[in-house]
Amino acid sequence: MLLIACANLAGLLAARAAARQKEMAIRLALGAGRWPIVRQLLLESVVLSIAGGALGLLVAFWTTRGLLRLVEDEGWLSYAIDFRLLGFAMALSLATGWPSD
Repeated sequence: MLLIACANLAGLLAARAAARQKEMAIRLALGAGRWPIVRQLLLESVVLSIAGGALGLLVAFWTTRGLLRLVEDEGWLSYAIDFRLLGFAMALSLATGWPSD
């Protein structure tokens, strides 16, 4: 599922980059350095991936609670947040947002 989402997002970001090509050319012509432009694009990508990861974790939390409410007797079924898994999920979303270029 994550691979499909990353592929879709990569396609959207590639289309957006093509649309912003003129903007980047103007910035370079006005004297902006390459590193500040790369930093801005990297920051946008990482913020987008972290927001997506946080939203995914929130949806997973809500659906888990909703599914547990559907079970008649919750005595045999319990859940707890595993912070190692939470950290892994956030690290994975950060890694998927890091550009490969």
